[in-house]
Amino acid sequence: MRRGQKVLIIGLDGSSWKILNHMMEEDKMPCLKGLVASGTSGILKSSIPPLTAAAWTSFQTGVNPGKHGIIHFQSFDPVTKQIRLVNSNDIKMKTIWELVSEQKKKVISINVPLTYPPRPLNGIVVGGMLSPRVDERFVYPSEVYHEYIKDRGYKIVAGRLERQAAITLQDFVKEQIEVERKRFDLAKKLMKECEWDLFMVHNQLMDPLQHALFPYLDPQSKEYDERKFEEISKFYEECDKFISDLIEVGGPEATVILLSDHGSKGVSCYVNLNTWLRRMGYLRLTSRRYLGELITLIRRLDAHHLLKKILGKLIKSPTLVMRISGRASQSLIDWKKTKVYSINGIIWGNMHFADPQVANQIVEKLKDWKGPVDNKSIVRRIYRKEEIFSGPYLEQLPDIFLEPHNGYAFYTPLIKDMKMFHMVDVARYERVGTHDLEGILVIKGKNIKDNLRIQANIVDLAPTVLSILDISLPSHMDGRVLEEIFIKKPKIRIGETESLERDEPEKYLEDDEKEIERRLKDLGYL
Repeated sequence: MRRGQKVLIIGLDGSSWKILNHMMEEDKMPCLKGLVASGTSGILKSSIPPLTAAAWTSFQTGVNPGKHGIIHFQSFDPVTKQIRLVNSNDIKMKTIWELVSEQKKKVISINVPLTYPPRPLNGIVVGGMLSPRVDERFVYPSEVYHEYIKDRGYKIVAGRLERQAAITLQDFVKEQIEVERKRFDLAKKLMKECEWDLFMVHNQLMDPLQHALFPYLDPQSKEYDERKFEEISKFYEECDKFISDLIEVGGPEATVILLSDHGSKGVSCYVNLNTWLRRMGYLRLTSRRYLGELITLIRRLDAHHLLKKILGKLIKSPTLVMRISGRASQSLIDWKKTKVYSINGIIWGNMHFADPQVANQIVEKLKDWKGPVDNKSIVRRIYRKEEIFSGPYLEQLPDIFLEPHNGYAFYTPLIKDMKMFHMVDVARYERVGTHDLEGILVIKGKNIKDNLRIQANIVDLAPTVLSILDISLPSHMDGRVLEEIFIKKPKIRIGETESLERDEPEKYLEDDEKEIERRLKDLGYL
């Protein structure tokens, strides 16, 4: 193995201290408990919005979405009104993988979001959740696929969450465990057999599991069930073992970083922003709205989710309703008559102002908007993009972002559901967990202080990792080096920002695009 500083990063998608603290108290995660006790840990503030695509891109680049251009898995052009899936070529700044590789250091990245298509670098890239299939296209170099992945049962995700309704909780949890086991087995094998200076593996399935089962993980939830908690906690116990084994293989010289892209919490009510805008007169639909109303009727008739329970056992493709709804929503908007609209405003809301003159009026109405959960305000805070972002891609971003109060999450379908409020019913296998702004951060190493508690921002990780590896920081980075965590502070060197020419974003093949859209719909992102 190579000598010198090494950094091992383990991503725990959607992890929250609310859940992990309970796991440690119940002695379910002894490895994590030891890292927290003997290292630095604390809250890691996510990006705004706290969505997977935005947050992991900010992590990789150390900059805000105004500079890297990504807030969602789909890109929306407010001029042409076109929507398409994003990929690694949409990231407008160099990532830490590229910056470290340029310094002749070895990089291995496994399953990190927004790394497909894998970009050539000094090391290995195994693509993340936007990789359409497990084949040689999602690995660089392709030889790694044939030697380490092909015919070994590696999966990107465990399968549709919709199938949760059709199988037992025990089997559902086992499926998640086995996918992550294969992922960490691959990580250990590459770590043992290949040179590396910067290594990252991403545990993707912690997030969808929490979307599906959060109330059973939170002892403060009224739906908390000790028996179900014990069953679900097996996933966290196994992941803790995977982490422990990987750290052991990495060796005592490696600085270990565990982080999440955002936190998680429960949700009681989904709020349809576009329905609200429609009723307020700011958004107009074309005559094709009747198609949306027909599909809404079909969904309501399936009150007991019988289709889901039956089809979940038989098929792995999305239902016709979901397939139609995802592709038709955008086409229902009458753009000439619409003043305000939301595209991809899920979990945290967003709005584009086609008519900027209504901006202040909208903001005031949002402040007074009450919902069915305890009759409290729906919107906790409103962020104007120019107040929180900077950079050349500011204009293409939504004009405002809406942080919901606890208990609420936003969504924006025009066709899937015309109701403004949708109360969550745990018994109907709905998405009962949502995202929180506060994620987790744990850092352990020979030069890291023991038992220190900090707060950091997700953009701080890239400059901190570069400083550990003694690499100069590009001057464009928004994040800071977390100097307070070090026993002996590293030398911080600021380098020049180089211009970056990306290839035109690769267009997905039609079948590949459908596969990724299916996956994102299942997780509630589309």
